[in-house]
Amino acid sequence: MATYVPPKKNTAHILYTALVSQADTKLLKATPTIAAGDFKVSIDGGAFNNLATLPTVTPAAGVTVKISLSADEMNGDNITVACIDAAGAEWCDQLIALQTSARQVDDLAHPATSGRSMVVDAAGLVDANAVKLGPTGAGTAQTARDVGANVDLRSSLVADLVESQRGYHTWQTGQAFYVSPNTGNDTTGDGSRLLPYATVTKALSMITLAHSVIFLLADNASGVTTLTEAVTVNKRYVFIRGPGRDFIWRRTTNGATITVAEEGCELSGFQLEAQGASATSYGISVANYDFLRVHRVWINATQGTGIKATNSDNLQVHDCHFQGTGVAANGHGLEIDSTGGSANFPHIFDNHFEGVLGDGIRIGGSGNVNDGWIARNEIVGSSGWGVNIQAATRTTVCDNCMGENASGDINDLGTDTVKQNNKQLAKASDYTAARAAKIDNLDAAVSTRASQASLDTVDDLVDTEITDIRNRLPAALVGGRMDASVGAMAANVVTAAAVATDTVAEIAAGMTGTGIRTVTLHCQTSGAVAIGTVSIAVYDSNNTQLICTGTADANGDLVVSLDDGAYKVRATKAGYTFALASITVTANATINITGSAVTISAPSAPGLCVVYGYARDAAGVVHGNATVTAYVLTRATGRFAGGYFLTDRKKTATTDATTGKFELELQQGAVVNLECKPAGIALTEKTVPAASSQDITTW
Repeated sequence: MATYVPPKKNTAHILYTALVSQADTKLLKATPTIAAGDFKVSIDGGAFNNLATLPTVTPAAGVTVKISLSADEMNGDNITVACIDAAGAEWCDQLIALQTSARQVDDLAHPATSGRSMVVDAAGLVDANAVKLGPTGAGTAQTARDVGANVDLRSSLVADLVESQRGYHTWQTGQAFYVSPNTGNDTTGDGSRLLPYATVTKALSMITLAHSVIFLLADNASGVTTLTEAVTVNKRYVFIRGPGRDFIWRRTTNGATITVAEEGCELSGFQLEAQGASATSYGISVANYDFLRVHRVWINATQGTGIKATNSDNLQVHDCHFQGTGVAANGHGLEIDSTGGSANFPHIFDNHFEGVLGDGIRIGGSGNVNDGWIARNEIVGSSGWGVNIQAATRTTVCDNCMGENASGDINDLGTDTVKQNNKQLAKASDYTAARAAKIDNLDAAVSTRASQASLDTVDDLVDTEITDIRNRLPAALVGGRMDASVGAMAANVVTAAAVATDTVAEIAAGMTGTGIRTVTLHCQTSGAVAIGTVSIAVYDSNNTQLICTGTADANGDLVVSLDDGAYKVRATKAGYTFALASITVTANATINITGSAVTISAPSAPGLCVVYGYARDAAGVVHGNATVTAYVLTRATGRFAGGYFLTDRKKTATTDATTGKFELELQQGAVVNLECKPAGIALTEKTVPAASSQDITTW
């Protein structure tokens, strides 16, 4: 028997009602008289028509009236039945409204019918043989164990949990797909763990969300799983995760095995080979896309460079193994090329380079490579240099172990390179041979340059000088103590206090110049109001060599000593802007350096700070309509300098066409990298202060 719950569209429906007596409206009318035309139906607000079936009193002689509606009369979303006594003497008028549904309760309960819900037995238990899950619709029954095994990461929070524990990017993942070159199929597979795709290219084509993950399956029971596919990663923020060394990704034709063609991608967990014959058969190639991260990848025997990054900012390569890369004889382990653009902020750390047929790490190009970090790498046995810096600014090379690199460990042609705590590996035999050679050279020098008699003469002279020095030093110093309070300085006697005083005087004199002219640099506004405590640096006429430096006093004056000639003066103070000043010195004089107060916009909301500055290069040239970019960083303790990791969040501003001024609203407390490439501005890991504004010159 049908339940009629809820009323179903285009399906016959039966309902029961009762009619109120006109004689006594507190009572229902028993055995009401029902005539044709008393009951009419309207469909979705249409005209009222007589019911096809006249209602009847059921059971007979009672008060209940049975109303039967046909499928045609129920073919609407809103069905209205009007009950009006045509004779007008027995019962009151009534209106009945029904809203229909596409399905009703009967459609949910079923006897193990394919396409319906799970089967419930008489005891109320759910049968484990549920209908097959997934998009195939084959209807094959699966046990509860099958269903549990087929839970797909794409429809669960498991992938979110796994990726959040990595701590390297946003916690929320997009989609997850599996790839197996052994058991996968691009036609019949759906990218799940049980039905993986055969190629990475197919998985990429199915991605519609950022932060999606592709898992590479090593399911070759007899050995290593090999994928022979050239892939272009063309989806933003895709993470390709391999299982480890038992998965080899290899290309046997010319060209790169993996070409990265979008922002923010990550590659990890597999062996990588490029066996084409050409020098462009790179392991990984990326050009003009930023934030690529490669980690835990074994890069072996590539014909070209292992990783080639061109004009790609914020590259990260760590915990990778490079061996035998550059087989075509003009490749390298890792190459960063800025030709035609920039490759700023590369971070290369905790890698192993061995037997590279070229340079282990090479940085060059005609563009900008600023603030690179090369740390804790092992680089041995390269045919070229261990680290070859052809062109870069402020690269830090520290804590690396290098040795047996044919051309040498570090070739530094960059600007302001920092090299610290790098260790050179050496064999015991090399040490023994070098020690013997030094002894031989010493013996030869002694026998060639002096006889034993002349050596005795030299020894006498040395003794005489030592005695003279001791006679001139006060007793407190000769006794081995550095005591500054040894009394007044006698003739030809040096005290520690006198040395300190003289040293301070010499340093101070050197900072403010050593020329023949006394020049007072007076800092003021255009209205002749003095500007005090201005930092001043005087350069040569080419604006390249620092001559002297100092800070103006409260009256805006700094006295320097300069020779006759032309100079450039750079002045800075928070809240003021100074143009690069050109001065000429011909005599003792006072020269005005004019600046102006900076007007800064107020933050648009609490918790924001307006970071401002001027886009001017070292030569003082204003760069108007240039783009200033602030990249927001997030904390990643223990990773690299400062422990910060770049995210995809960034804010930009355009400099004023005339003055080069710019303003950026940033969150207080955020850590950012800020750059303006045309003006050479590159600030790293700066914390936005809890203030309404911040001048980049004092940041």
